[in-house]
Amino acid sequence: MHSWLDSFFAKHLIDRFQGGDELFLKTLMQSAREGHLCMSYPAKPETPQGMLHEAQDLSLPCQGVRQFVLEPVVCFKDRYYLQRNWVYETHICREIRRLSIQTDAQAPLLSGLIAQNILLEEQALAIEHAFSHQLTVIAGGPGTGKTYTAGHLVRLLAAASNVKRLYKVCLTAPTGKAAQHLQATFSHQGLAVAVKTDTLHRLLGLMPGKTKLFTGQRIDADLIVVDEASMIDVDLWSHLLEAVGPNTKLVLMGDPDQLPPIEAGSVFTDLSDLFGIHLNKCMRTEKIGLQQLASAIREGNEDAVIQLLESGIGTTFPIDPEALYQEIAPPIFREVPDPLVCLSHFKRLGILGALRQGPFGIDLLNKDIVHSYTKKLVRGDFWAIPILISSNDPRLGLYNGSFGVLIGRFDGVFNPQDATAHFFDPLSGKTRSFSPCSLPRYEWAFCLSIHKSQGSEFESVFAFFPPGSEQFGREAFYTAATRAKNSLKIAIAPTLLGEMLARCSRKMSSILMRLDGRS
Repeated sequence: MHSWLDSFFAKHLIDRFQGGDELFLKTLMQSAREGHLCMSYPAKPETPQGMLHEAQDLSLPCQGVRQFVLEPVVCFKDRYYLQRNWVYETHICREIRRLSIQTDAQAPLLSGLIAQNILLEEQALAIEHAFSHQLTVIAGGPGTGKTYTAGHLVRLLAAASNVKRLYKVCLTAPTGKAAQHLQATFSHQGLAVAVKTDTLHRLLGLMPGKTKLFTGQRIDADLIVVDEASMIDVDLWSHLLEAVGPNTKLVLMGDPDQLPPIEAGSVFTDLSDLFGIHLNKCMRTEKIGLQQLASAIREGNEDAVIQLLESGIGTTFPIDPEALYQEIAPPIFREVPDPLVCLSHFKRLGILGALRQGPFGIDLLNKDIVHSYTKKLVRGDFWAIPILISSNDPRLGLYNGSFGVLIGRFDGVFNPQDATAHFFDPLSGKTRSFSPCSLPRYEWAFCLSIHKSQGSEFESVFAFFPPGSEQFGREAFYTAATRAKNSLKIAIAPTLLGEMLARCSRKMSSILMRLDGRS
């Protein structure tokens, strides 16, 4: 359905160029709003002179590379782009071609590590690829050993390097939570390397509303390891790839079947199809049914999904806010509780929803659960409520996605500002405490959005999909289901289940077509 913005865009261009196909222009803007880099159109649209540029493969049709194309619409092999998306995609394709040249470097023999069950063959293949290529893509679902493989890769690359100094490694991810998790995992591996960990935005020095494209600035590192790469949008991809110097290796890790970025593109999925070494053996859970369910969701196999859900792996039933509260069962304490115990309690069960707004959106459900919880308190009780940071504060070491708990004492009035906020520090294994007044923006986190849950894992997951969830497709269903280690419950109407499995939220681009055969 076209929005007012689509109509405004079409009218603006028609007025500017004294003509044009209004439906085509509305549809082009709608496609871009939905995160697609380009769209196909059934008939050749009417485009007055100066509106449309017929592009070649890697052309940026302008005099200087720092300029965007002059025409607002670009056509490439019957696919149509807004000029901004064409520039991003072309820049990404150029940089991938630059980075995908094979070298003659030889990997150490890994057969011994395979024989000792230290590495699987597919993990060894990823390491061997990284020795002979500047760009390596490690694709796999939760628990397939992506970070574990990267740890061995770093150790072996550092040992084989000829640099007369510590081997420089940058660990990064699109969110602070994912970057901290990566840092904690690598810190326990005792690597003799110089490690820098940061979010992608900070590593690249990006500021809101500003670009560093086409500046030629490089990251000072021998190796860059990027986790949760499926969450990166085209703007960030363009900056990252350009910043990789000729002597730096880039390792990209992620799950191509998870939700695409909120902004434009599904670049990691495209790169996984082209260059990915796929890790398929899941070691996170021994629940074979959960693994089978994840596979069935990926394939969009509705019959298999229903059969697995009905067999007890997960259960379908109506969405009931009171049932959600009973699932969570937030504890009330007579004495001051241990923050670590509270954090562990709230990390056992993930309540995940696809929507933020509406009667079954997580914002309202969180508010209702907090209200129900505080009504049960009596004077002198201690309460604990999970929170999620929603903006970055590097000074405090808290980032968008950092999970914590507020702990306070009830004196007749529920006042979160009189509580203490606690966050787990994965490096020390202890908690750090803050006044709520000093925190960056945060939200209640009894329920999490499926987008925010990426990179997390829970012993059990309760995922609910109200009407409207179908817009996120099977990737939302897959992402929620694969957060569970041991048990899963699903609340979804049968008709909605079929709609979600039938829909793929992957964003359209021409990256596969433009790079195919260049791995």
